Amino acid sequence: LGDPMNLGLKKAGRLNPEDDDTIMRYKRHKVTIGKTLFEAENANNYGIECFRVGDFNSAMAYFEKALELTSKERKPARKEVADLKDFIEQKFDNDAQRFFAALSAGEWRLALGRRRFTTLMRGMDYGGDAERLFELMDWGAGMTDGKVTMAELIGVLKAKPAKLASMDGDVLYKGLVLNNLGACMIQRGTPAAALQKLRAAFKIVEKRSKRPEEPMLQRVMMNLAIAYMHLNDFDAALNYLPSILERCEAAQGNLSHDSLTAMYLIGYCFLIKANRFDFIYDRKRMDAKAQENPVEVNYSLALCSFKERLRRQYSALDEIRRERRPVQGAEEQMRSEIAVSHEIIAEIHSKRREFSRAMPHLKKAAAHKESVFQPGDPELLSVWNTLAFTLVRLRHFEEALELMEKAVPAAVVLFGEVSMGAASEMYYRGVVLFKLGAEQGKKDKHKAGVTFDLAIERLVELVGLQDELVDDNDPLVADTAQLLGSVHMAAGNRSAARRSFEKALLIRVQSLGRTHLATASSAHSLGCVYAR
Repeated sequence: LGDPMNLGLKKAGRLNPEDDDTIMRYKRHKVTIGKTLFEAENANNYGIECFRVGDFNSAMAYFEKALELTSKERKPARKEVADLKDFIEQKFDNDAQRFFAALSAGEWRLALGRRRFTTLMRGMDYGGDAERLFELMDWGAGMTDGKVTMAELIGVLKAKPAKLASMDGDVLYKGLVLNNLGACMIQRGTPAAALQKLRAAFKIVEKRSKRPEEPMLQRVMMNLAIAYMHLNDFDAALNYLPSILERCEAAQGNLSHDSLTAMYLIGYCFLIKANRFDFIYDRKRMDAKAQENPVEVNYSLALCSFKERLRRQYSALDEIRRERRPVQGAEEQMRSEIAVSHEIIAEIHSKRREFSRAMPHLKKAAAHKESVFQPGDPELLSVWNTLAFTLVRLRHFEEALELMEKAVPAAVVLFGEVSMGAASEMYYRGVVLFKLGAEQGKKDKHKAGVTFDLAIERLVELVGLQDELVDDNDPLVADTAQLLGSVHMAAGNRSAARRSFEKALLIRVQSLGRTHLATASSAHSLGCVYAR
């Protein structure tokens, strides 16, 4: 049991082996009592488990223990095997079978455990590291079952230098642990400290990797790029990401998850650079010519990356459909990721005021999400709202209204009938109805009147809902009264409009002050009523 609390519970007769806390204490003790019983892999693996469930503090503790264990100086495998050969030659006339027979005399002849093996080797006055020798024999067979046999002994003695070099896995494993530790530090919000660990990991893994597309090397480089992104140094991140993309494409293909992730990060870096106006190396080109409008340049580069990613995602979706036995949920997952790409591309077009180009991408995103998610899912609500606002900007009010009519019930399912989420959706539905009525009024006054009446009905429902949610003097109540007054004014109901504007003005004066812009807007609207 090991853990003091578990031992105390056992003595008191209250230890429950199936209790989650008991199991957790046992596992924590198991990976922290030292390498003599449990290897660093145990600590690292358990740290990964904690990382995946979001327990970064516990993950840090296990990764640090694994790093401590892998940082110890170890005797090279080649040197240890050479010492063993000299020992067998001197004491057993170079007869490995005699050596193993003498070693296992009186024991089960097929295998020896760690403790028995090391004790017997020391009893024979073996001058090398018995612990290290046991690990080499156990690991060399690829079984790591905690026992060594005659076959494993012969395998180590006959191992070629390249095989022995591969057994010195501690250094490479240290690089893996450092990488995991760096990833954990990024999640804990300390990217500067993470960079130190990741740089050390990169040096180790790069030196030990046999080929440029080594998966572990890609992971370390990806984490380095992400750490720089957390430090807002997107140019440094972009120094790594193209190389990562090339390696992922060479090792896994253009449609692999890692390749698509690298393209996402490249596009994200350009997008954030454009949004934050934080340019370090983009003011002048390398040929000393001036570069015009760096914001648009970075938006264009982001679009190139995300559109290429989207093209590859559709190719990956086609491959999933052609598979005879596709992985369950793979198509739905890819559709969801495709929808995200469409939304990002639409956002970039919207930032460039290209709403007509954003609209098709938002429609495709909505179609993909509707095929994956159930009604009432937050993902659906988000894309419907974004698409509706884009349609309003393009003056496609009827299409926008159809979406808002779907969004309101979805918000009720998601947030509840009496909720701020539902109230917000109802408010924007009223805005769309008002704009639609104003547009219809240019051609058909009767149709516009019907729309205004519907808008008034919906906004009156909203007023009743707000009475249950907020105080009478809340600015949200003023916003609804202002909108309701505008609809009444457009419908020709001047007296009702005056009452709504007066209510909005009174609330805004009390809650926002006389000099606020919203107060001025209500005062202006009320003045227009009196002027007419």
